[in-house]
Amino acid sequence: MVSDVVDEMVAVAASRVTERGLGNVVTTVLDLESIDQPDATFDSDVCRQGLMFAVEPACALTRSDASYAPAAGWPFKEVSVIS
Repeated sequence: MVSDVVDEMVAVAASRVTERGLGNVVTTVLDLESIDQPDATFDSDVCRQGLMFAVEPACALTRSDASYAPAAGWPFKEVSVIS
């Protein structure tokens, strides 16, 4: 899943997913502070400077932590560059 809180960013991501033929990737508008996915849904999280835009970073981290599968440990990764 590729997500962003901004519709236009999700549209750009969706276009790139389609261009690259990534059939196993979905795109969605999603607020980091209120992830509306069931708990234990994800194995990891790669975030590009998202925490600095969160109004409540601690809330975002808490919600992100709940959305990980139990075996994932602490899979949150904040990165500055994605190729």
